[in-house]
Amino acid sequence: MFFLVIFVAPFGVGFVLSALLARTITRGLALCVLGLLVAAGLFFGAYLLSDTERPSSCSDCEELWGRWWEPGYAAFWATCFLGFWVAGIIAGRFAALLWRPRAS
Repeated sequence: MFFLVIFVAPFGVGFVLSALLARTITRGLALCVLGLLVAAGLFFGAYLLSDTERPSSCSDCEELWGRWWEPGYAAFWATCFLGFWVAGIIAGRFAALLWRPRAS
């Protein structure tokens, strides 16, 4: 399930949104900014779901912003999400260019 959320879903959603909406560079960049906002939401969601007390099961956790968590780990997965989102946007844009009917 984690694999679907971090890799497949952002690529698929970015692909579909780009193929349907990104007709200009500005719209494509707006979709990239949307992906950045969602990735930031994932990062801060991990922060909000982390423990306020030191957990015994997490040896690599550190206290940051009043919570015990691994910010580097959360940033890594948020960056993976964003990378697959942008790859989906690029692939969707190329697909839209290839499937566009040609003028005769």
